[in-house]
Amino acid sequence: MKYAYPAIFTPEDSGYSISFPDIRMGGTQGDSIPDGLEMAHDFLIGAMIMMEDEMQEMPTPSEIHSLPLNNGEFASFIFVDTEKYRRNQSMQTA
Repeated sequence: MKYAYPAIFTPEDSGYSISFPDIRMGGTQGDSIPDGLEMAHDFLIGAMIMMEDEMQEMPTPSEIHSLPLNNGEFASFIFVDTEKYRRNQSMQTA
């Protein structure tokens, strides 16, 4: 399945903390915006795989323009494809 959820990037002293308002499983962090985008992808793919495996209902993604952002924060959609990820993982273990 393909998913896209908004992530909120909050500037910290040493990079960014990253949270997903619709995914209540914690968050991640990154040293820079590129690192944060990669870490956000890794976090979201793990969360979606776990929710699929547990047959949980997927939350509806928030509209990015409706997110309450504090000074310095920004939001970005993060896209993941769990079917592609699972195929790649099975090819690596074969």
